Amino acid sequence: MTRPDRPVVGVGLLAIAVATVLVVFLPTPAPFVAAVGVIAIGIRLRQQQDRLPHVVSVLGMPVLLVLFGLAVALGTLGRAWSGPAPFLSHLDEWGTAAVAAVTSVLFNNLPAASLLAAQPPSHPFALLTGLNLGPNLFVTGSLAWILWLSAARGAGAQPSITRAARLGVLVVPISIAVAVGTLTLTGSR
Repeated sequence: MTRPDRPVVGVGLLAIAVATVLVVFLPTPAPFVAAVGVIAIGIRLRQQQDRLPHVVSVLGMPVLLVLFGLAVALGTLGRAWSGPAPFLSHLDEWGTAAVAAVTSVLFNNLPAASLLAAQPPSHPFALLTGLNLGPNLFVTGSLAWILWLSAARGAGAQPSITRAARLGVLVVPISIAVAVGTLTLTGSR
C-alpha cells in the first residue's frame, strides 16, 4: 500500500491520459473509458497497491447505482410520456433553463437530463445550461457534488453543505442569467 500523504503517479495518470484521448477523439467513448478504468483498477489490485473494499468505497457504488437506476427510470418515463416535451415547448430560454436547474436539484442532473431531453427540446442550449449550472445549487444536483462530499468526508474534512449551498444560491442564478443572456444575444437556440 502507498502512503496516503504521498502523491501517486503511474497507472492512474496513464489511465487519465488515455481516457482524455478517448473522450476527445471517439464519438462514443463511454464503453472504452469504462474499460480503461476497469483495467487501471485491475492493475492496482493485482500489484496490491489497493484493496477492493477501498475501490468500491471510493467509487461510491451505491450512489452510482441509485443514480443509474433513477436515470434509466426517468429516461424511460420521458420517452413513454410526452409530458415534459410539450411543457418545455411552451417556455422560453429562461424558463427552460430554470426548469432544468430545479429538476436537476430535485432528481440530480443525470436523471433530469434523461427525463427532460428524452424528446428533442425546443431550446436545447438553454436546457443544457440549466442542467449543467443548476446542479451547483445543492449537493443533490450532481454526481460530482455527491462524490466530492463523500471523498472530503473520507479524507477527514468537514465541508459545510450550508456554506456551499449559500454560495450556490448566490452564484448559480447569476451564471445562468449570463449564459442564457449570451445565448439570447447570439441567437443560439
